[in-house]
Amino acid sequence: MRPTASLLPISAALLALTATTPALAGEGDGTTVVSESVEDGPVKVVVETDADGDTTKTTVIEEADGEAVVKVVEKVEDGQTKKVVKITDGDQAVVIVESSDDDDDDEIVEEEIVEHHHHHRHRDIKWLGLHGGLVFNPGGSNGRVSSGDGRLRQNQFKACADPAGQTACGYVKGLDLKVQMFETDSAWRYPHFIGYFRTGFEQGRVVFEPGEGGIGPGQATRLDYTSVPLFLGGSLYLFDEFPVRPYAGLGFGFDVLRLDYRRAEAARTVDASARIGFELHAGLEVRISNYISLNAEVMQLWSARRKMPSLPDYSNTGLSVLAGVTVGIPVRLDRRNEDHDEHHHTVKKVRRVKD
Repeated sequence: MRPTASLLPISAALLALTATTPALAGEGDGTTVVSESVEDGPVKVVVETDADGDTTKTTVIEEADGEAVVKVVEKVEDGQTKKVVKITDGDQAVVIVESSDDDDDDEIVEEEIVEHHHHHRHRDIKWLGLHGGLVFNPGGSNGRVSSGDGRLRQNQFKACADPAGQTACGYVKGLDLKVQMFETDSAWRYPHFIGYFRTGFEQGRVVFEPGEGGIGPGQATRLDYTSVPLFLGGSLYLFDEFPVRPYAGLGFGFDVLRLDYRRAEAARTVDASARIGFELHAGLEVRISNYISLNAEVMQLWSARRKMPSLPDYSNTGLSVLAGVTVGIPVRLDRRNEDHDEHHHTVKKVRRVKD
């Protein structure tokens, strides 16, 4: 881009050129008509007039690709003359506006406007997020229920993340694993939406307390459950730059459920099935960058009940608290159309010149 000062003589010469060519006035019916159009190589001059005698003269010098390099517009209307010269060079332009009034010849107002257009090729980055966390039972149930309870839910069970179900029982009932997909334009511009596939496992157990008649032969004395979620879902986030971001979302899919009934004076009954379900969740995320983030959320799960003949039914429905960490990996880089990424900056200078 040539300096502004070097563009000024060109604009001044063009102003002088246009001033020497009188605008042609013609008769009209109230609409603008072309009085004269002259084209000589890259230079094109068009003079327009209307019924009121107001004239507009446009002089354009174009490059080979048809883009206007220099454009001069001189307009005479109601005794006032206004000349606009625009010189374009690449991404920058200089605009000089000169206006005068025939009733006040002592003052000419010139406005110099410098425009800067910057084109940036922004990047769209597709990310793969690998999330790992723990699943907690917020109630901390002791895992004891009545033998007469015919329908059980998740939060009645004592959390037992230990696969054998003998130790490590308490508040932690499983492991939460997610594969996430999201898109941003930089490592520090955070996503508004994240899609995920969730899996992992949850485990728990209950012991049936005998009622007044005790526990009869074949009745359940203990039930252990293990579930493996296969869910698809998404989360919507507030803010795209602030690192602490609330979010909410939902998911749906199947729970692969395994039930292990211990029975009095009878063999164990083991059942495996897939139960349809869905979940709602809300939480808070601390995103250090798109490469790493921490989160804690509350999730309510609803799952179809598994009915067992002569044994308590079980529904993997309950409230859970999840906390974990996500590692983001950029997997694809796309270039966005730069026409949508133009930044425009204008500097305007006004000066008054008196004869």
